[in-house]
Amino acid sequence: MQQWLPAWRSDSYRGKVIDVEHGDSNYSLVTLKLQRGWPVHTAGQHIQLTIENNGRLLTRTFTVASSPDLYKQQQKITLLIKRQQKGQFTGQLADIIKIDQWLSISKAQGDFVLEKSEYPITMVAAGSGITPIMSMLTQHLSTIKQPVYLRYIASHNQHYFVDLLSQLSAQFGHFEFDLVDRKQHQNMPLFTNEQLQDVYCCGPATLMNSIKLQAQALGFSYFQEQFSLTPLVNLQQQEFKVSLGTNELAVTNQRTLLEELEHLHQPVVRGCGIGVCHQCQCVKKKGIVKDIRTGDLSGAGEQLIQLCVSQPISDLELSL
Repeated sequence: MQQWLPAWRSDSYRGKVIDVEHGDSNYSLVTLKLQRGWPVHTAGQHIQLTIENNGRLLTRTFTVASSPDLYKQQQKITLLIKRQQKGQFTGQLADIIKIDQWLSISKAQGDFVLEKSEYPITMVAAGSGITPIMSMLTQHLSTIKQPVYLRYIASHNQHYFVDLLSQLSAQFGHFEFDLVDRKQHQNMPLFTNEQLQDVYCCGPATLMNSIKLQAQALGFSYFQEQFSLTPLVNLQQQEFKVSLGTNELAVTNQRTLLEELEHLHQPVVRGCGIGVCHQCQCVKKKGIVKDIRTGDLSGAGEQLIQLCVSQPISDLELSL
């Protein structure tokens, strides 16, 4: 089957790379032409992208930056990918993804979508958090009547889609945006009045937590998306032993098991890092872990766990 349909898998869809731009600011813009039949996404949703590299399947989660209408018209989607220097996938993106290459993608998923409302809309994006915001703006500005304001936070010369944002602002009089860095953002009030509004935010957890508190204090509706998880660590730091094969390792409860084992140079597999792709799944034979997404504790016996969302709560025995 792979000879006839490269990148074919029974539980996903095929996409062909038709354009790649590797910018100087550690971001790459990738455009895919998808096979017919892919269920169109809702603006703001993300997909899992799988690629084969040196005989190994790598899966990562990315938000679609383009609008559903673009896919309906041209069968294309665009992904803005931040290149992490030490990332097994994004750190080698220039070598891994090539024009005319076939990739595999999942159905779109996620709840960070624009809700129907008559209130003014404030959007805040930081870094690659601009991707779901761009999809929402390009899809919905033509039908939204209320004022829309975007604050886009990034380092100098690292703002993406600036020309498109300028075009949208010129076309739609009810849309305004500011390009700022973190220091400018901190010195500029985000909410200048207490008029009810809807707030959408995507970026680092610390930024979103700050804006969430401001919005909720004013009684605003608040929606957010994030690309990383904030671990639910214990207040008191503790150290535990992890038995891994013939090795006995010391880990703390202040990071996830994946982060701890990577720090100790163990042969773990990093996937999406947020509990979606299951590539870091392993068998816990003994001990207790906490799911940092929910706070739920595992049983003490044998079970499958995901290292990226598991916080050690006791001594552990693992099998990779």
